[in-house]
Amino acid sequence: FYLTVGDTLQLTCFIYPTNSTDDEITWTSSDTDVASVENGLLIVHGTGTTVITATLEGGLTDSLILTIMN
Repeated sequence: FYLTVGDTLQLTCFIYPTNSTDDEITWTSSDTDVASVENGLLIVHGTGTTVITATLEGGLTDSLILTIMN
C-alpha cells in the first residue's frame, strides 16, 4: 500500500503469549522528519526512509523500514 505526506496509519503489535505481563509498547521512529508514532498512530511528515520500532518493557523489539516517496 502507499502512504503520502499527511497520511496516518494505526499500527498494531501482537504480543505472544497473550497472557504476557510485558505488554507496554514504546514506538519510535529513527527519522521523525519522515514519520512519527504516537501511541501506535503513524503520522507521515515528509519523504525519505525511517525505521519504525516497537519495543516492549522487557527489551524485545521488532522493526519495519518505511520509505515515503513523492
